[in-house]
Amino acid sequence: MEYFPTSESVRLKSGMSENQNRPGLKLYLLVTLVAAAFPALFSTPLLGQSPTEGIDPVVLARAFAGDATSEVLVGYAYDRGEGVPLDHTKAAYWYRKAAAQGKAEAEFCLGVLYNLGEGVPQDHAQAALWFRKAAMQGDVEAQFGLAYCLSHGQGVPQDYTQAVFWFRKAAMQGDAGAEFNLGLLYSNGNGVPRDYTQAAAWYRKAADQGDAPAQFNLGTLFENGTGLPQDFKQAVTWFRKAAEQGQVEAQFNLGMLYEIGRGTSLDYEQAAYWYRKAADQGDAKAQSNLSMLYADGRGVPKDEAQSVVWLHKAAEQGLADAQFGLGYLYSNGQSVQQDYVQAAYWYRRAADQGYSPAQFTLGLLYVKGLGVPQNYSESYFWEDLAATGAKGDDKETFTNARNRVGEKLTPEELSEAQQRAAKWLLTNQTKP
Repeated sequence: MEYFPTSESVRLKSGMSENQNRPGLKLYLLVTLVAAAFPALFSTPLLGQSPTEGIDPVVLARAFAGDATSEVLVGYAYDRGEGVPLDHTKAAYWYRKAAAQGKAEAEFCLGVLYNLGEGVPQDHAQAALWFRKAAMQGDVEAQFGLAYCLSHGQGVPQDYTQAVFWFRKAAMQGDAGAEFNLGLLYSNGNGVPRDYTQAAAWYRKAADQGDAPAQFNLGTLFENGTGLPQDFKQAVTWFRKAAEQGQVEAQFNLGMLYEIGRGTSLDYEQAAYWYRKAADQGDAKAQSNLSMLYADGRGVPKDEAQSVVWLHKAAEQGLADAQFGLGYLYSNGQSVQQDYVQAAYWYRRAADQGYSPAQFTLGLLYVKGLGVPQNYSESYFWEDLAATGAKGDDKETFTNARNRVGEKLTPEELSEAQQRAAKWLLTNQTKP
């Protein structure tokens, strides 16, 4: 149940995400302040027939006269298509005019347009440049944006130390996304010495603001006793907060804790509820676990058909133990019509991932010619892989089975199968 999102999986926040609310909190505050100070400016209806009729004429006049605040407001109108047709090119024009006067909000918004390639050619170097200009003026969203660029090497050389510097700047202003990412850098030891206590402190700050990934990571630290005293009740608390916001890993983990009764009372119904939430979002492990609950009738009415449905979903996503489980059902005619061809197919998919039980069972099918042509060399190949990768009691079982098959091969066939297995292990063990 350990999971820490990598920096690549962190959603771009503030003005950086694909579904962002540009230009963000800073500009919303700006609009509010201008509206409060100059209510007459906002008395004109924001609907009109000409391209500028939706913009207050006084604001527009001031923008043409070079007032930076008004230039930002006009850019914002075009950027959002509020009262005027959506036009990122015009938005970039007005943001650039305000940015030329050193307006931090405009610098940030222009950086966002360059980052997304809207109204200007996509240019991450230009985005980082404009984020830096605004960040130097204390703009919290720009500080986050610059830190993100630095942590990913996007438009600038990757520099975790500088990323930490700018995330910290934004975090000190209370930006939850920066707090989360700062925690992530401490967790991974990027730009700072690895320090789970510091990671927990920053995750907590972001979690208290409702940041779901931070809530999940904080729950994971409590669950594992990493950087914090192990506390399963606290893990449940934070997983629940994240799960209620739709965080899929938290939903799965919460289901697991309910299923085993750790940090909370054992409750199969709650386990099934949270597994279903995660399963509906495509989480393969949740789909597999939900399948088991349907198979056993725990927390849900026993339903073999539903069990197969969810196991199939997990298997199709490449979860090896689900593929093995589906192969087992087809091999034994359990909950499905017996079909050795299908059994061999699913065992093979799991075996290709290095799943030893599937490799062993696939080898048995080749010995017996069930669902595949009888082939002792192929059987030895898979049994050898299974024996090599197995642990504990399985290792002895798989090794003995492999040796029995080997007795049926000529020295040449045995050598060829062994070489194939060695080559497979070398190739698959060096995969990234």
